[in-house]
Amino acid sequence: MEAAMLIGGEWRQAAAGEEIEVVNPATEEVVGTVPAGDATDVAMAVENAKRAFPGWAATDVEQRAHILSQAATLIEECAGELAATLTAEQGKPLAEARGEINHLAHGVRYYAEAATKVRGAYQELPSALGPSYGMVIRRP
Repeated sequence: MEAAMLIGGEWRQAAAGEEIEVVNPATEEVVGTVPAGDATDVAMAVENAKRAFPGWAATDVEQRAHILSQAATLIEECAGELAATLTAEQGKPLAEARGEINHLAHGVRYYAEAATKVRGAYQELPSALGPSYGMVIRRP
């Protein structure tokens, strides 16, 4: 498995061309490589994010919610593959990896739905780690 960095809407390798091997700690097998991003890659990502921010800030809340909902659906559709990847790269049990992916999909869907309900409030957030709260402040 080879991975790339998504920067500015494009999949890229590290600017310096360096890679890091990903090793399954349970088997010591190399399962893939990832780009070894450096300060140049970070600067490129930050610059692209700055350029993209005004457009995202101008996106209406319904469209943002739709985008997040689509992301949650994609996570759910790819849950098996994502869980297998987590297991391979971290050596964790598959059941635990599935739970982690399900938690991710649930969280993204929660925020997709919450996006349309922003009222400027202090509210409880879902968390497997105990009580968690957030302050919601609307900033168009």
